[in-house]
Amino acid sequence: MKLQNSKLAWSKMFTYLGVTFQAGKTLTVDNSSAIRKFYSGCNSIFHKTLNLDEIAKLHLVEANCLPFLTYALPALKLNREQLHEMNKAWNCAYRKIFGYHMWESVKQLMCCLGKLDFMHIRLKLYINFLRTNVNSNNLTLNYLLMRNVLFDSYSIFNQDSIIGDIKDLGFSEHSHGHVVRLIHESLMHP
Repeated sequence: MKLQNSKLAWSKMFTYLGVTFQAGKTLTVDNSSAIRKFYSGCNSIFHKTLNLDEIAKLHLVEANCLPFLTYALPALKLNREQLHEMNKAWNCAYRKIFGYHMWESVKQLMCCLGKLDFMHIRLKLYINFLRTNVNSNNLTLNYLLMRNVLFDSYSIFNQDSIIGDIKDLGFSEHSHGHVVRLIHESLMHP
């Protein structure tokens, strides 16, 4: 393909702002790099903190490794398999920290610690993204948000069997603490 007598480079993959996209019939996000970086960061922390207690390890993983999984997450459209892999990675970190076997669920542990599973972390980030941008003075951002993001939001809220009250949180005047409390309640009572 040429543009003004110059050959265009053809690529099946490109990275923009740290997110890798794959070309095909549709443009998709490749999250395998983020998952690899997450596991690599976790392994580094686990290797260096053999004698540290579990809560301190969890804090280090949340602060240093979780951002690999959540980077640009509210703005990306991921399929169920990709979200499942990211959720699996997050659960594996909990299993490693607290000595659980791979077949044991860590959901109850997360609830007891007052922590969210990955799907609810994603939901919280998405709601914060909506709340921050829906009232923007930037007309272009408002148009794109209404046209693209809000159209997809119904599938995001519905696919994870989240309680109905959360649908309107992106557009309400609830405090941040109230939003977090509702998300925690939806985790404990699916």
